[in-house]
Amino acid sequence: ALTGLAAAPVSRRKSAEARAVPPDRERAIASGRLILVAEDHPVNQELIRHQLALLGFACDVVNDGLEALAVLEKTNYGCLITDCHMPNLSGYDLARQVREAEKAKPFARQPLPILGLTANTAPEDLRQCRDAGLDDCLAQPTPSASLRGHLCRWFGADATRQGARTEAESPLP
Repeated sequence: ALTGLAAAPVSRRKSAEARAVPPDRERAIASGRLILVAEDHPVNQELIRHQLALLGFACDVVNDGLEALAVLEKTNYGCLITDCHMPNLSGYDLARQVREAEKAKPFARQPLPILGLTANTAPEDLRQCRDAGLDDCLAQPTPSASLRGHLCRWFGADATRQGARTEAESPLP
């Protein structure tokens, strides 16, 4: 029993040392890994920001689809994560407008991966996500392991390490 107790702090320390630290915003933009999050609920905003940071991603967070459209015109994001149900412009409508803009400029860049966040995960809800132009759909709340898996699908198998530093490498105290 004493061996198990003595080993626990060491394993926790090792996992904390391996935790990723997100790159700064400029480095994330340069590497095509800055994520835009469109989410209207403040608690959900902080949760996804925290999860992305732990996975080694920098992100910008906006309050709705209209704000997302405005910043998408100014910044080259590597991915958009959007709540499907927001005021002013839903995630579904945001995805449709992004896809229409991409059709208008087909060679400007690769299509932006768009991941939807929704509490509704019935087959017809997932179909609605696909029909709107979303590439993937995450159930809300999204466990970090699930978020990691989805990001790996769009950024590659080493997505949560590429471009990030570990806490031990971080210049922050």
